Amino acid sequence: VNLFFTYHPGYKLTRDEIQQLQNNLGKNNARVEFLGTLSLSADTEVAFHHLGGSSRGGVHYLYLDGKEIHAVGDDRTKDDTLTLSLGKGDHQLHWKLTGGDFGDAQLEVNVAKSGKNPAARLDIHAPADMVAAARAPGVRQEVEYGASTQAAPAPAKATPKSSE
Repeated sequence: VNLFFTYHPGYKLTRDEIQQLQNNLGKNNARVEFLGTLSLSADTEVAFHHLGGSSRGGVHYLYLDGKEIHAVGDDRTKDDTLTLSLGKGDHQLHWKLTGGDFGDAQLEVNVAKSGKNPAARLDIHAPADMVAAARAPGVRQEVEYGASTQAAPAPAKATPKSSE
């Protein structure tokens, strides 16, 4: 479909945005993939608040470093928080929205307040090579969801890759 999406973590897609997204992609087995790098300044616990999906086939999957860590939607819970201990450095983050009806869609990623090193810094960004690879097939339309919630020079931003 050649759409390029930017999603700022924590933003909850509105019903109108979900409807527009599904109209652009079609209703049958649509899929949108958001890719980014999660960088941590120290070993810490990270909370992933994952909300979404629908009882009409919409399932949203969350992957970290190539492994599925969570899923919401369809016959699963539709709003959950998962806390994981992660090491300092970069981690590949991949959020995949699938289904006939996406339902709600929101992903919040934060350092867990009750975990070790609660002062650790967490950034989500898209390296230039990842953005270039996602745009390589050609982009018909670009859409940005939400706004950066960080005041740091490198805004929290996950850059997606869309497919049919």
